Amino acid sequence: MIGSRQCLFCDNSADTKEHLWPDWILRILKGARPIRQVLGKSPPNEFHGDVRIRCVCRGCNGGWMSSLEETVKPFLSQLIHGASLALDARQQELTSIWALKVAMVLETVNTTTARCYARNECEQLRVNSLIPERSMIWLGRISESGVFAAGTYLWLYVDDLPEPHYGCVTTLTVGHLAIQVLTAHFSAQYQSVTMQVRCLGGEFWNDALIGICPAPGRSVSWPPALTFTPRGPLRFVELRDRFKTGTSMWKRNCTYEKDGAD
Repeated sequence: MIGSRQCLFCDNSADTKEHLWPDWILRILKGARPIRQVLGKSPPNEFHGDVRIRCVCRGCNGGWMSSLEETVKPFLSQLIHGASLALDARQQELTSIWALKVAMVLETVNTTTARCYARNECEQLRVNSLIPERSMIWLGRISESGVFAAGTYLWLYVDDLPEPHYGCVTTLTVGHLAIQVLTAHFSAQYQSVTMQVRCLGGEFWNDALIGICPAPGRSVSWPPALTFTPRGPLRFVELRDRFKTGTSMWKRNCTYEKDGAD
């Protein structure tokens, strides 16, 4: 359990423990191998799926966060199992909100440096389901079922400014579903300017990932044409590290366990 004094999403005290992976996901992944946690240079620690972080209040945990889980469960559970599914605009929006919620909770593990997600961004996610500006979210598929979560800070340099801008990228897998969230922050003078953030590699990303934020304005079909694997020509590590330009914030992963999927 990681501690935090104030609720991440409101002004109340963080008096309850948020489950990183909710019970309905743990039931789907029952029998998965232990999660292997590595934080900075500390020794690896292995534990089973019930990861709890004290970062929210009872009102948020049992209110909007619980409602969000119940809303996304019917369709996210299909993706977690690896079933093909068309996601409409509302399902894409809900998936993006859910992914941002997980990314924000995960970032509370970092206690050594300033966080990427500002307090008002966390509050706006709760109050208005507002996704932070300059956020991008992609969905992929991984061949072997497991759970994984890792994050990296990004330092984004602009030629005519002496100081770097910043952001973070969070990569998750839940069952066969892979999610990557990138949020970049630029100073006010660049708010009306289109900024380009480049990733490593790239000719296969359009076939391996489906963008849901910014919203494409249409239904999207999951899974994408290409599937990530722990080993092989399209390794999952390439997705995890494609924006690897900063320092590691957190990492929680498990050894993937085959379940007969392609």
